[in-house]
Amino acid sequence: MSWEIVGYLLSLMACSVLAVIGWQGRRRHPVLYWSVAGLGMSMIWWTMAVLIGRLVFGADGYPAAACVVLPIVLPAIAAIPALLLVMSRALCDMAWRPNRMLIALLAVEPIAITIAGITNSRTGAVITCHAQAAGFGPAFWIHSVYCYLLIGLAVASMFRELIDTSRRGGLLLFVISLGIILTGNAVTLISEVEGPDVTAAFFGVGISLMCYSILRHRILDILPMAKVRVLDLLAEGVLVVDVRGRQVHINPAGRAFLLGSSRAIVSTSGPVDPKVIETFLRLVDATSGSTIVWNGREIDVRTSEVTQGTAVVGRILTLSDVTEHMRDRRRLDEVNTALRRRIAEVDSLREDLAERVVRDPLTGLYNRAYLDQLVESLLADPPARAISIALLDIDHFKSINDGYGHQAGDRVLIRVAGLVQAYLGATCAVTRFGGDELLVLTAQLTRTELIATLNDVRTRIDRNIAPEVGIPVPITISAGVASTDETGYYWLDLVNAADAALYRAKRQGRDRIVCHRALIEWKHSRPAREAD
Repeated sequence: MSWEIVGYLLSLMACSVLAVIGWQGRRRHPVLYWSVAGLGMSMIWWTMAVLIGRLVFGADGYPAAACVVLPIVLPAIAAIPALLLVMSRALCDMAWRPNRMLIALLAVEPIAITIAGITNSRTGAVITCHAQAAGFGPAFWIHSVYCYLLIGLAVASMFRELIDTSRRGGLLLFVISLGIILTGNAVTLISEVEGPDVTAAFFGVGISLMCYSILRHRILDILPMAKVRVLDLLAEGVLVVDVRGRQVHINPAGRAFLLGSSRAIVSTSGPVDPKVIETFLRLVDATSGSTIVWNGREIDVRTSEVTQGTAVVGRILTLSDVTEHMRDRRRLDEVNTALRRRIAEVDSLREDLAERVVRDPLTGLYNRAYLDQLVESLLADPPARAISIALLDIDHFKSINDGYGHQAGDRVLIRVAGLVQAYLGATCAVTRFGGDELLVLTAQLTRTELIATLNDVRTRIDRNIAPEVGIPVPITISAGVASTDETGYYWLDLVNAADAALYRAKRQGRDRIVCHRALIEWKHSRPAREAD
């Protein structure tokens, strides 16, 4: 098997790989990958036609083979430059799509050269065939100039837009592979269809390098998302990486952030050390928030995914130096914390003062001021249940003050108030009404429940208060109970009814709870209240 056959077979395998790459990626980016697939298929077409001609006509029959094969492969040859141009545009701009006008213009030349090839046997416009020689016609030379022009535009576009990425090694290899293919084609053109055909060898090497550049450097994995020149002007750092964390592009500000140097002295070209990129990305991924500390500076990192179709192919990281901002923010937080602490202290003092205003300083019970506010709110919107009150005082309290001193009397009053609050505080408002009198108000307990609870309190006082306060005489209480069921919601009538009931308790011997039965009894005849 000659080296030409080996070259053709190698070229066929490489072109097949190229077509498969394009087919597998067609859903991620249809324009880019379909153009790659089309490029591979066109080269397969071209190579197969030349290989068949070589096998049919033999090593010495190249001129005759060219006359037969060239018109057949002209559509594939004409499609390759157009597909390269589309591929280069798609590489440089992910959002780019060819419009109908461009597609129509790119289709003109392949259609024209195909027609010229079909009619070549009569016109000789593409290739002139003689018994022992062959030569290229005018249509072929026009076609060649057109193809080289499109290929030149494609290569220039890729160099201009992508030279500053970390893929420039792969792109350079890709362009070199194109150069090898074109060189082989140029040698064929110069030889004017005479001598050995070196196209196969150049094809094999060139297409192999092209596939290697795509597979090894993965130049089709991710596309530039913004123009490099615009990114370079940004004060914010921009880092673009692929799914493996490899740098695709970094602007000068981003390079300054990562290298910890001033932007003015950092080179504006060339990739950052991959180890630095890897360490930086690991720190970003390990940080729960968006701010990281890098080279002594606080960097705010915003990450967005780059997708092609439904596949994630990379990330764009936007970097901002927020060191001064975070320092000012911490100072502001400290000031706000101190201010909140002061406000809490003031609120506590205000609440304490407000509590003192409505509390009796001796017993700790609510005072008359609080009772007046509570009664006003209750009577403005009466509850569904009746309001019951109990007016109670300590029996013979004046005698206790006179016989044992006011301090002993205060101890008795404080202890009695504490017991009443303990028994009734959860369901009633317990207030000091005046002197040794306490007033209990409730809308939660019925009159019967209130009387029963007061009797429990009275029994507890009878048994325990005197020994606890150190007085050798019994301590008892009397109480009068009244309800709005009997008096209506007129406060003065309700208090007077409870007061009348308390008076009757005193008259009946003290140490008891008396319920007001008929307001009319108190209205018609109220005897003078007996002194304690």
